[in-house]
Amino acid sequence: VVQNYAMAKANGVAIEVLGSIRTVQANVGEEEEARYFTDRLNRYLRIIKATVYLETVLRFTQYGLSKLRTIVVLALGMHQVITGQLTVGQYTAFAQYVTLYEDGFKNLADIWVNFKQTITSTGKFLQLLLRRAEITLVGGAEPNSCVGHVQLKDVAFAYSGRPDHAVLSNISLDARPGDIVALVG
Repeated sequence: VVQNYAMAKANGVAIEVLGSIRTVQANVGEEEEARYFTDRLNRYLRIIKATVYLETVLRFTQYGLSKLRTIVVLALGMHQVITGQLTVGQYTAFAQYVTLYEDGFKNLADIWVNFKQTITSTGKFLQLLLRRAEITLVGGAEPNSCVGHVQLKDVAFAYSGRPDHAVLSNISLDARPGDIVALVG
């Protein structure tokens, strides 16, 4: 659950930044977003490492206890068979019932784990949908009024990281309310 949360955080950063890469570039936020993503990814990797260690210990402990239980049941059952308190058939039936009982609890535990993972994943999905961008727009001019008509004449644009390399030059555009305009490339 914790590792799912950490990975969701790292993925959320990547998805948001890659989905709005032009906005990130326009605000010269590549380095900041890369650091933020790297921090989230490193946190995820630390959680995965701790989870793997813990899960390994727990699995070996569970495996050892399961084998110990089997040995104890076998020893007690064989003792009772030898002393005549139990027949071989009764012991076999008892051992099968114990296995069925154990399998039922394992299946119930699996259902619970899957349920918890589904709840966690759904929560992370909703957090991604409701997340607000952390990059704020800084600078620039604001119009006195806005009627939805945009007109650009001979516009040039370069990112501040490479001011000598214009990505747009001599662009004129007249977009009226209701027009759909896309700059691609």
